[in-house]
Amino acid sequence: MPGYRGHLIGGGVTYFILLYFLSVYNPDASLMAQGLLFCLVGALFPDIDIKSMGQKYFYIALTVFLSFCLLYGYYSWFVALTFVSIIPLLVRHRGIFHSLFFICFLSAMSIIAVLMYKTKYGPLAVSNALFFIAGAWSHILLDRFTTKMKKTFRKSRR
Repeated sequence: MPGYRGHLIGGGVTYFILLYFLSVYNPDASLMAQGLLFCLVGALFPDIDIKSMGQKYFYIALTVFLSFCLLYGYYSWFVALTFVSIIPLLVRHRGIFHSLFFICFLSAMSIIAVLMYKTKYGPLAVSNALFFIAGAWSHILLDRFTTKMKKTFRKSRR
């Protein structure tokens, strides 16, 4: 509906709203930059199940990550992520990737994975997951809002 630019704008607005509420914690510049990145990635994420900019960036990042897995000998991660990378090609649009439950579940699993391997990065993983979820939520809300607006516009034209 809004396109990738609209979703990026929605993710940016969501980031600044979330940052305003989190400003009492005095985040540093690196945390703020990571928050923006994860919010924008979250804003594009639900559309990885169609040919989109989100899917393009997802597969570019995945290719880089898989290359590092091979380079450093993390073969189990390589195999698991290769299978995971096929999922967006098999599901229908506005299905599982537009589900807030799935996005929260995915974020929780990433937090658990970080805690299993590098416990000192747990708070950072939680922060990044929060910004990712907020960005994805902005995407889903924008899609729902524009869908309702189109239906209302079509009814008024009749």
